[in-house]
Amino acid sequence: SRVGVTFSEFVDVKSAWAGSVRVYETGTDPALTRVDGHVSTQENIVNFSPKQMLRPGVSYTLEIPAGGVRDYSGNVIAEAFTSTFKTAGG
Repeated sequence: SRVGVTFSEFVDVKSAWAGSVRVYETGTDPALTRVDGHVSTQENIVNFSPKQMLRPGVSYTLEIPAGGVRDYSGNVIAEAFTSTFKTAGG
C-alpha cells in the first residue's frame, strides 16, 4: 500500500524524492526508524510506497520538510507538513 499527499499545484517531479518525503515510526529518532520506500508523483499528488510491509499496530509519521517539495513554478512548501497514522493489527 502507499500513502499520498495532495497539493494545490502540480508538483515538480524532481523535487519529490526520498529526502523530501519521509516516513518513520512516530515518537522516535527518524534516523533510526525511517522506512525505506519509493517516492512518486502524479500531477499534484506525491505518493510514498514502502519497500517492505509496515509493522502492524505501529504509529508512523509522514513528513515533508519545509522546502522539501516544490511546484513547477519553483515555489517550495513553506512549512513542514506531518501526518500520523497507525497500521492495523498488533
